[in-house]
Amino acid sequence: MHPSPLHLEHYFFTRISVEAAPHTDKTSPGTLTGRVNCACHKEDPRRWMVTLTVQQKEDSEKKVPSYLVDIEICGFFNVDNSIADNRVEPIVKANGPAVLFGSVREIVALLTGRGPHPAVQLPSVTFIDEPPTLPKPAPKPRAINVSSKECLRPTTKRARIVPNVP
Repeated sequence: MHPSPLHLEHYFFTRISVEAAPHTDKTSPGTLTGRVNCACHKEDPRRWMVTLTVQQKEDSEKKVPSYLVDIEICGFFNVDNSIADNRVEPIVKANGPAVLFGSVREIVALLTGRGPHPAVQLPSVTFIDEPPTLPKPAPKPRAINVSSKECLRPTTKRARIVPNVP
């Protein structure tokens, strides 16, 4: 484990709304949505403000979850000077909201734990827009034709292997 290059300076909640639904479909977790806004400081490109809005609403079939949630949190971050300039923004956009989401998860668990329905545990989420590009696998080696007699005969010569190309 080592320190993150993204440092959380300060955060606060700008909106917290957790409403226990009186008529709920307890089998529906609802629809969880998030919106992220990142803004760079105009004088220091390593200082950022990240705002995360998390909402849990009725799902597409109009089934209402136990709690309706609408929370907004704002955090201020600083990126370590050891990080190359071209990596600062991707680090902030992927990790800033992830750090803030942990605080949202805790406040939702705390508040719903005091309500009439069971406490809500928000799921793990990712804020990475695109999956990482994986390198193409190396081509598989081709099979070669070697007779069993050649394999059993001792030799001191170097073998020349010719691939079997159809």
